Amino acid sequence: MVVLHRTMAAPLGSGISPAKNAASGQNKISDSIFNGHNYHEWKQRTVAAIAMNGAKFTHIDNALEEGYRAASPFGELMQFPDYDKLQDVARGIITERLCNPYFRLVKDCKSALHMFETLDSRYDIKNEVGAVAARTKLNRLSYDQKSDLRNFLNVFETKAEDAIQAGNDIPERELIYQLATSLDPDYLPVLRGLCNEVEEHQTFALFRERILKHFDMSLLFANILKINSKQSGVKTDSSSVPAKSNKEDHSSNKKSENSTPKKGPRCFNCNTFGHK
Repeated sequence: MVVLHRTMAAPLGSGISPAKNAASGQNKISDSIFNGHNYHEWKQRTVAAIAMNGAKFTHIDNALEEGYRAASPFGELMQFPDYDKLQDVARGIITERLCNPYFRLVKDCKSALHMFETLDSRYDIKNEVGAVAARTKLNRLSYDQKSDLRNFLNVFETKAEDAIQAGNDIPERELIYQLATSLDPDYLPVLRGLCNEVEEHQTFALFRERILKHFDMSLLFANILKINSKQSGVKTDSSSVPAKSNKEDHSSNKKSENSTPKKGPRCFNCNTFGHK
């Protein structure tokens, strides 16, 4: 942003030096005035101002534009009276937002669209290095199964928007495939299902929605399996306890029988031990 420095003479006896006045008197050129930098932002603001004043029709391709440019000043007024009024509004807004060096580039343009085309040819230049860097960042995105999928999708959309703004032409179908390759192969069935839809339904928004649905269903089934696994484990432990106790009882009984002392031969007459 350009900063203008203005030095004012200090009043006698004020004790204020010219240097301090220069610092306090800095004026910044408004962002609405084009100064040779940030053309894209300036154009967006200017287009919004034109639309707000009811002249949006003048900066888009339309059937009247070619004839209006070819007409004489008198023909502009007689053949295109309404369009000519809108052009006055739009050109006035653009003119107010241009410094003199840039105004001289478009002062002979006959329409707002013509003015934008002239400025676009000079300042709407894509930075190839920035475009490559932004696309590389998008290509390197890869979903980590440990991270939250929704956060990853938000990051992906942000990087995709950055790549497009940097000058990359990324069709929606290509963006869908780009997202699919950055995800786990488990999501490929979602892509195949989308490809089976009619062409107008094959949108990035629908693909994103179905990915999240697939993700939520996977979490649900995983939780169900986890719960069932815990329950089956509890049943197995409880059933094994009685079996173990029965075994112990059997072994203890066998041990008690074996530990019974022998008391000698049994009497044939009374069937007892201990006497001859």
